[in-house]
Amino acid sequence: MSTNRFAVLGSPVDHSKSPLLHNAAYEYLGISGTYTAIEVQKGELEKFLHQQGHNFDAFSITMPLKEEAFRVAFEQDHIASSIEVANTLIREGERWRASNTDVLGFVEIFKRHFASDLDAPVVLGSGSTSRSAILALSTLGVHGITLMARNQRAAEEIQQLFPALNITFLNWGGEISEGSLVVSAVPEVTNLRCAAAITHFLDVTYKDSSTSLKKAIGAPSYRLIDGLHLLVYQAAYQVLAMRSIDGDRFEEICDVMFKALVPSN
Repeated sequence: MSTNRFAVLGSPVDHSKSPLLHNAAYEYLGISGTYTAIEVQKGELEKFLHQQGHNFDAFSITMPLKEEAFRVAFEQDHIASSIEVANTLIREGERWRASNTDVLGFVEIFKRHFASDLDAPVVLGSGSTSRSAILALSTLGVHGITLMARNQRAAEEIQQLFPALNITFLNWGGEISEGSLVVSAVPEVTNLRCAAAITHFLDVTYKDSSTSLKKAIGAPSYRLIDGLHLLVYQAAYQVLAMRSIDGDRFEEICDVMFKALVPSN
C-alpha cells in the first residue's frame, strides 16, 4: 500500500538539499507526498528498513550507504549491478528494488557541459561516486581514463568492474599534467595541483564557491561545474521513478529544482 512518504537516508544528512528539491517537484507536479531526511549510520540500513521501511514508498540513498543499498535489495537494475552501487530504493511489498540515478546524472552533465572534452578524463577518487562517474564516461564511449586515488585496493576493484576500460593509475598527490577533464569524486582535494593546460573540471561537492578542487586548478581561466548539477539531475530521475512520472517531464522537473536552489530575497 502506498504511503506517499519518501526520504533520503545517510549520515550526515542534516545538510541535504534533497528534501528541498523533491518537495519542490511534488508541489510543481501537483502530487501529494512528503520527503524528509533521516539519519542512518553505516551498517544500519538493513535494520532501519526492517523496522521502518513499511512506512515509506521509496528512499534516496546517500553516503555512506550506497553499497549497502545495493546489497539489501532483492532486485537491482542493470546500472546499479554494473558497479554494485545504488542510490535509490523503491518498495515493492516488503522488499526493495535498487537503482542508480547518479550514473544518469553524470551522463547528463557530461553531455550538456563537456561533450567535446571526454577524450582523456582524469577521475579523482575510488569510492561509489567515482564508480558512477566512470560508468557514465564508459556509457558515452570513453575507452580510457586516468584514475588518481588514495585507496589502492578500491582502485583495483574498479579495474575489475571495468575490464574493457583502459585505466592508467596515478598515486595521489603532486601535479596532474595532462587531461581533457578532471572529475573530482572526493569530498576534498588535498596535496594536488592541476597543470595550467587543464581547463575543464567537475566537482561533485557543492559546499561553497571556494571548493578545494578550485584551489588546485592552475589554469588562469577554466570551466568548473559543481555538484549541484549532479544533485538536480539524479534527483529528477529519482522523482520520475519514485512517483511514476512520464519521462517527458524531466526538463520541467530539473528547471523547478534549479529554481528551488536559488535563495529567495
